[in-house]
Amino acid sequence: MTIISDRMSAIAFDRTFRQPLATVFAAFSDPAKKSKWFTGPSDGKVQEQAIDCRTGGREILDVRWASGTVSRFEAQYHRVDDKDRIVYSYDLFIDGVLFSISLADVRFEAGSDGGTVVHFAESTAYYNEADLGQMTDGRMHGTKALFDMLGMALENQAVVSTIDDCH
Repeated sequence: MTIISDRMSAIAFDRTFRQPLATVFAAFSDPAKKSKWFTGPSDGKVQEQAIDCRTGGREILDVRWASGTVSRFEAQYHRVDDKDRIVYSYDLFIDGVLFSISLADVRFEAGSDGGTVVHFAESTAYYNEADLGQMTDGRMHGTKALFDMLGMALENQAVVSTIDDCH
């Protein structure tokens, strides 16, 4: 985690999966595959989901959490290079109010063992007065939880969310 300014921070991490690059890339780019793991919390209710992962495409995930809070992810794909890289920006709304704007870069690299290394980096500008360190820690936790859910989907396991309620 890196604090860039009083309202902006960045996170980055790598995650290795046993599956080949084409399989992992498809889990991000194929709507049927992505909708299995990119869902929010297990006890939440997906209200709207649309995935068009291509350069110029858009994505929406609108979820009502068990607490009643509604989070809405609205993304635009700026660059999708087949089996190599996905660059997108997204607005995150909490209960209809803009919470943050992020730019994400996801790179895919074939591992020497036939698996795949995913390099993830994201910078985020926040639009509230909460503690920036706490918000950035929460973003890192939530993003890593999504990657855990991706791993479960890639292993054909039941996907169980470890994402905490956003309020």
